[in-house]
Amino acid sequence: MRILISADWHLSSYKTTYFDVGEQLVNGLLKLVQIIREKSPDMIIIAGDIYNDKVYIYKNASEMVRVYFLDQIKDIPIIFIAGNHDKGKHGCLLEEIEAFNYPNVSVVCDKFASVGSDILLLPYDRSHMHEYLMEEGPNYPILISHFGLNEAKLNNGLSRIDPIKLSQLPNKLVILGHYHTPQSIYRAKQNQLAIYTGSLVPKDWNDKNEVKRVIILDTDIALDDSKDRRDAIESIPIRGDNIFEFKEYVLEITDSTSLSKLEASIDKILNSNLPNHITRVIVPPFSPNANIDKEVIANLPKQLERLRKANIIVITTTSMNQGMKLLTEGEGEGKDTESLLTKSFMELCEWYVKSHPEQKKLSSILQEILATDDEV
Repeated sequence: MRILISADWHLSSYKTTYFDVGEQLVNGLLKLVQIIREKSPDMIIIAGDIYNDKVYIYKNASEMVRVYFLDQIKDIPIIFIAGNHDKGKHGCLLEEIEAFNYPNVSVVCDKFASVGSDILLLPYDRSHMHEYLMEEGPNYPILISHFGLNEAKLNNGLSRIDPIKLSQLPNKLVILGHYHTPQSIYRAKQNQLAIYTGSLVPKDWNDKNEVKRVIILDTDIALDDSKDRRDAIESIPIRGDNIFEFKEYVLEITDSTSLSKLEASIDKILNSNLPNHITRVIVPPFSPNANIDKEVIANLPKQLERLRKANIIVITTTSMNQGMKLLTEGEGEGKDTESLLTKSFMELCEWYVKSHPEQKKLSSILQEILATDDEV
């Protein structure tokens, strides 16, 4: 059996600075439907957080599910598993999907269910999750659910301590929603695999440099102990000209950076910047001990302006901006940059208060810091 699995649509979260998330989600659903038609899986499972209970009204999100997904896929069985955001104050939000009465659609809201004798479907349940995993897990080689694993990472790049570890689970293959970054954890000796499908589409900078995807599980390979379980997973990117992606680059300026190298780095960023990319470039502060080429510092403002003209966000430090300003005005010969970067935190606070008197609220905060006895 080939099962297409997706998760973490969060269809009711619509706020963003950069684009209409509702439109972004619709485009993601349409791309998902296109993939389903091309791949013709035997079953579709959505592993939690179809809705987002904390942000938006559900009527629009329910219409999105119906119009852009369920109305398009009527000949393949679809199972929705409840995630933590599908558990609203008045019950499981997936009951709205069940009320549509599509004959090929079913939901798993409160208790576990199964697909045949091999696949356990477990909805999010803060109180009984561990209990169900330990009691029912051993009966099924494959688990599809929605929770955090201790070995996994959040989409902001951080790890967190979760009470459930892959090594504790009896299942040979675990496929999860909940964490939005596509990732996998593999225990080679045990041939045990856990995989997060990731969220449907990028929605903010936590999704930077990620390729969102949907996966197809081949259960015949997954159940064969003689085969690497990673071979049971086909990963299919969800990308398109009308799906925005967040791209971040770090432009390091060191003593080995020549002007030609700097220009080449800027050219590479510009050439990689597609119309559907939301791109930002981070320029870290120069190292105080670096012997930066004066030609590089003098040309850096011009090179960064090339990025800005291409609608690329450029983030630099105040100290670096000030150093470049002094140098390009012929007042510093580069020494001002070094002296500013080597100042203590308290000295920088004092410098900022004097340099930016218009920032009254920030200045008052910094003045309070300066009034303390110890450096932060």
